[in-house]
Amino acid sequence: MALTTSTTNQLISQDQLCKILNRSRPTIWRWVNNNILPSPVRVNGSILGWREDAIAEWLDKNTH
Repeated sequence: MALTTSTTNQLISQDQLCKILNRSRPTIWRWVNNNILPSPVRVNGSILGWREDAIAEWLDKNTH
């Protein structure tokens, strides 16, 4: 799944992020806890996800 640069601030679910990074849920959370990966945001108190722009920026910095 490729990320595109857009002006919308869509959220990426945990499952989507696992597929994008090809990593397991525990690895995602280990990276968040170790400040390797941006923290997710909570919307309306229940929806948890990562800002698409933050992940795109992270990928730019960490894959080149």
